[in-house]
Amino acid sequence: MTIIIAGAGLAGLSCALALADAGHDVELHEAAPVAGGRCRSWFDETLGVVIDNGSHLLAGSNANAWDYLRRIGSQDSLEPLPAALSMMDLMSGRRWQTKALPLLPTILAALPRLALAEGKTVEQSLGQSRHYRDFWHPLALAALNTPPDQAQARLLRAVLVRTLWRGAKASRLYQPKTSLSASFIDPALTALRQAGVAIHLSHPLRRIIRQAGRIDELIFDDQTRRLSRHDRLVLALPPWAARRLLPVLPELQTSPIANLHFKLDVAQAEHLRDLPLGLVGGLAQWLFLRGNILSVTLSALDLETEQSIGEVWRDAVKTLDLKEEIPPYRLIRERRATIFHDGTTEALRPAPEAYSPIILAGDWTATGLPCSIEGSVLSGRRAAALGSKS
Repeated sequence: MTIIIAGAGLAGLSCALALADAGHDVELHEAAPVAGGRCRSWFDETLGVVIDNGSHLLAGSNANAWDYLRRIGSQDSLEPLPAALSMMDLMSGRRWQTKALPLLPTILAALPRLALAEGKTVEQSLGQSRHYRDFWHPLALAALNTPPDQAQARLLRAVLVRTLWRGAKASRLYQPKTSLSASFIDPALTALRQAGVAIHLSHPLRRIIRQAGRIDELIFDDQTRRLSRHDRLVLALPPWAARRLLPVLPELQTSPIANLHFKLDVAQAEHLRDLPLGLVGGLAQWLFLRGNILSVTLSALDLETEQSIGEVWRDAVKTLDLKEEIPPYRLIRERRATIFHDGTTEALRPAPEAYSPIILAGDWTATGLPCSIEGSVLSGRRAAALGSKS
């Protein structure tokens, strides 16, 4: 039996690793010339450094993602962020740290509301709480990539019970020391090749031919791959790409993320403190620093004009006391970064086995979590378990 995986993002990579470790023959096909999907890095000519497509973080409690990192030998390639994150209100200039908030009483008060919030939004459940603007709103927006007045409260609860509720170690955040690809992608490709997995990049799956309730053929640009009745197919693709191949899949609304990478003077970057920094009351939301690259993340937003980019820079200037002249920058726009975690879209998320004999993988499937690295790896492992049983 051969298990063919279409898609070499984190879901496809984790699925391939789990299947190879279980002793299966695995083929991995990716349409792009590089693996990684929405978790990738590249050398940017404008900035002269390697940049990531976004600021992806792990929590200490993300068990599936940490298992994946240990399997590919890169668990030490991440570094912890400060235990207490710094925050600032751009309208008032007030600054504080998350440790200054009474987190345990705040969470204890919130969890019952979220538990009883089936069908409600984050704002409907927590909008009247004392720390909504300073804590719950930015946390929900970052975790769910959906405006809190539309985001499902139960998903925020799923995040909380796995992180803040479990204490400091579980909720500690980590980021790659060098790049997303160096931590999550390149070591995985090496591990897969060592396990004998055939990896085909720049090799998109174009059509699936089904007959009598089974998959008969897979059409690629350069070949038609016939499947035996024992072979299996895993679609580890973004939802819109999977739907092109399997039109019966539901159409899922998506949400963007914009990331701006600014190249600072080295001397200027060395004097910056209290980063990462969360912002409220402006356009910019989170500021990260790696070397002399200042990265600004904007969840559920898509910057389209120079005026918007200037506004983001002014937020950074106001926050960090930087020079007003905009330095060299690169804008990365993921227009379909995640699904939109409102009630309508959540109800449509399919189970991995919902369209048997095709197995689905991806953070957009029904993982019970918002779209994230943890959700991607979890979905890949679940798809592998289904493939192993078939």
